[in-house]
Amino acid sequence: MRIFNSSSHPSKKEKEEKEWLGASFKAENFIPGIVIGFILGLLLDLSKPSKSSSNTLKKTSHLLSRNQPEKILAPPKPDDEDLKMVLVVRQDLKMAQGKIASQCAHAATGMYAELMQ
Repeated sequence: MRIFNSSSHPSKKEKEEKEWLGASFKAENFIPGIVIGFILGLLLDLSKPSKSSSNTLKKTSHLLSRNQPEKILAPPKPDDEDLKMVLVVRQDLKMAQGKIASQCAHAATGMYAELMQ
């Protein structure tokens, strides 16, 4: 008498789940699903009437200002002065070294682009 199922013999229910999942990600099912979802998304987006473009701009600017930290404006400095950038990494987030390096590189290139403007 066996109490536990052996991992080498999956149950009938597990087999059916694996077959369904495998069939749903085949190219002949997946690609048309993406296309249909994209078209429906466009139709739903276009069906919403826009009240006014100024109202939309107000909402967008409000959302942007709420999500972005306040910029501290400093007096303009001469171009020949060296600048220093300090990157602070929170250790409690438990990011891998590659992820930390990627985030720091992204922050550095973003700051460079902002300084070039």
